[in-house]
Amino acid sequence: MLFFNIDLHVSVISDIADIFKKLGHQVDDWSLSGHYWVMNRTKVNISLGDGTNLTCGGVCSDEICEKFYNTHKDEFEKYDGFIACYPVEFAMLYEKWNKPIIIVNCIRYEHPTNFGSKLHKRLDEFLKKWNEKKLLWYVCNNKGDQWYTEYFTGIKSMHIPNLCEYTNCKYTGNKNTFLIHTGSHIENIKSNCMSVDAVRNDEYRYKWEDIYDYAGFIHNPYHNGSMSIFEHYTANIPMFFPSKKFMKQLFYENKSLQQLTFIKIHKREEPEDLNNPLSLRNPDILQKWLDTCDFYDEENMPYIQLFDNWDHMNELLNNVNLKEISNNMCEYNKIRRDRIFNSWTTILNEISTTLNKV
Repeated sequence: MLFFNIDLHVSVISDIADIFKKLGHQVDDWSLSGHYWVMNRTKVNISLGDGTNLTCGGVCSDEICEKFYNTHKDEFEKYDGFIACYPVEFAMLYEKWNKPIIIVNCIRYEHPTNFGSKLHKRLDEFLKKWNEKKLLWYVCNNKGDQWYTEYFTGIKSMHIPNLCEYTNCKYTGNKNTFLIHTGSHIENIKSNCMSVDAVRNDEYRYKWEDIYDYAGFIHNPYHNGSMSIFEHYTANIPMFFPSKKFMKQLFYENKSLQQLTFIKIHKREEPEDLNNPLSLRNPDILQKWLDTCDFYDEENMPYIQLFDNWDHMNELLNNVNLKEISNNMCEYNKIRRDRIFNSWTTILNEISTTLNKV
């Protein structure tokens, strides 16, 4: 089958396209990502037929979708289906072709629309409509967004983690130095650690092979997940994260998970309803987010090393058997890979069956 995608996140769709290719399918992708260079891609201008181009996000009004369809209706008729990753709202661009749509949700589904806005409500209505028509295959790459999406839309999605074999690089551990790969706070680090920023070149870039030589990676996440974490796990890199208890402490000190919700990022007032996933002041809600993080999921990412404080982290760095951890990850990644490929095979078979009925 032949699929089409427009995306603001170069990594998520690259992973899906890589998997689909290995399963015998093709994804044509137009990238709007500022990180297009990571995958040796070209950033494109997408015409709306009136002298303007499609802009980044929060834009899929009826008017924009109508212009997009009228401009590309013949060109896109050849596709069997469409894919939307980031942002989810781009799924609305493809409505008038009336074909299967796959969503791969990697972050809060409404972003970057304003929560509660007219566009957000339009998105909710579209997702529910397409789900009822059985033309929507909704995938979340993390269990937190599964929970979040179902809470606001009622849609039960499938959890399929990203695989990220596109790096074509594996852990070597040739260096004795650990790498801090995080957007959050790290303190009291032992001397044989350095930040990933220190290995970037003058263009603020680095190559995967340049960092996979390090002894292991220390993460203190700014979010409940990231594509880098998937990349590192698939590469069998020993990873060190704060334990749930310590993560909670760091969160309250504003030293971790600073971007857990966009309400938090934009310093907006949380909902009155304490059971809302956006109500992080409720300890139970925060715990739910922690419980659904990939790096705490033993089913998806076993062998990650958890530390209860900075001293404990230093103790682990000094004493764990890095080679054994990496070898265990390597063996488990065979199981993980099969599970991911089987899940996508199921979805693609369902779409094929749907198309054959039309």
